[in-house]
Amino acid sequence: MKALVSIIIPTYNRAHIIGETLDSIIKQTYSNWECIVVDDGSSDNTKSLLETYSSKDNRIQYYTRPKNHLSGGNGSRNFGLKLSRGEYIHWFDSDDIMKPNKLELCIRAIEENKKDLVICNFSILNNETKTINLEFDNLLKFLITDGTINTPMCFFRKEVVEGYTFNETLVRSQEFEFFTRLFGSKQFSFCVIKEPLSEIRSHEDSITGRFEKGDKDTIASMLFAKFSAVKYAKDLGVETKNIVNVNFEKALWKSLIFRHEKLYWKYLKLYTRESTDIRLVKRMRLNIFAYLFFKFNRGGQFIRKYFIH
Repeated sequence: MKALVSIIIPTYNRAHIIGETLDSIIKQTYSNWECIVVDDGSSDNTKSLLETYSSKDNRIQYYTRPKNHLSGGNGSRNFGLKLSRGEYIHWFDSDDIMKPNKLELCIRAIEENKKDLVICNFSILNNETKTINLEFDNLLKFLITDGTINTPMCFFRKEVVEGYTFNETLVRSQEFEFFTRLFGSKQFSFCVIKEPLSEIRSHEDSITGRFEKGDKDTIASMLFAKFSAVKYAKDLGVETKNIVNVNFEKALWKSLIFRHEKLYWKYLKLYTRESTDIRLVKRMRLNIFAYLFFKFNRGGQFIRKYFIH
């Protein structure tokens, strides 16, 4: 009996496009799969569309996210994992497309090479088709320096991800934080398929819009994720730590630009406890006082609070 693959898809108001995603799954040359679609509270005709698909193909299952999981893609991904029955797990997105042989090639690679997971390439559809360079030998190092590992790239043995959940409180950088925590917890064996096996749509979304406007929850999520990389980068060499530190500093500056001073101080204090890079800590402290003097005329207040008392 062929191994069962559980494909988990969170969705929200994608009735106009999720049909293409489901059609690409139905066309897979590897047929022993279940597709668990978890609706995050769509207000369009997602429900009727999915009910039509599931009535024609019982491998497609439609659920709504229960209230004990927070709204957002993470809650839906976690709920989908609970429902899954497969030996293998593949999270996918409701606006992306699988190449017809994706599951077949992933199954072959993971079983023949006896690995914990497979990382496969993807193409980005946005006027021109692009792929990424997958020349690396350390999952965590590649992730926190390049940042390009997402759920459609990863094909897991279920036991690898059991016990791990996506952080449902985050509204940005959720996948980065999840994979940093997963790959930072221990070493996993993996193999790479350089051929693009998914087509990922690149488009502006509401979360990106909230980030550009400086939404506090969005900035806080990004800082949380970037700080997780700082914690796990300690044993990855000076060059990697420098890249991670610079990325974290940029994230901190975002909190200042949008006047979220409490967030800045919270993560600066955490960084001070965690990091051995004293020069970076001193530089960031000087930056905040310069910023406050010239933008808020409140530098004296912060100096008294954090240095005198």
